[in-house]
Amino acid sequence: TGGLKANDPFRVMFDEGAPDSVADIFRDRGHTVILHREVLAQGAPDKLVCITALENEAILVAVDADMKQLVRRYGSAPNDARFKLLNLVRIGCNLPMAAARTQHAMGLIEAEWTFALAKAARRMWVDISNHSLTTHR
Repeated sequence: TGGLKANDPFRVMFDEGAPDSVADIFRDRGHTVILHREVLAQGAPDKLVCITALENEAILVAVDADMKQLVRRYGSAPNDARFKLLNLVRIGCNLPMAAARTQHAMGLIEAEWTFALAKAARRMWVDISNHSLTTHR
């Protein structure tokens, strides 16, 4: 996380299916938004999306369940340690609710980011669903 401090704005990279309305929530809070279509071709593999987020020191915002499995699988694989530090906000709620649920979760997301920055080996992982917000530490 290259010298970032807890109160600094952070970068978020949006996976292909993540709605622009959610990106607007992050922008409104002063964070830098990188959209999939700005840096990757349509249909880019999930592994490449993860690598791109890591190279940009960005939190990945994704909506697909496959991404959660990829992060979990690679996050524990000893032969690919870089994924252990991938930060993730996974939107698991229905898309019409995504912006409102993300707005409600922003305080938690920002607090989890501060917590993750406190120790180099920590990553941030927040799941937003229809009826719950979950952190994975």
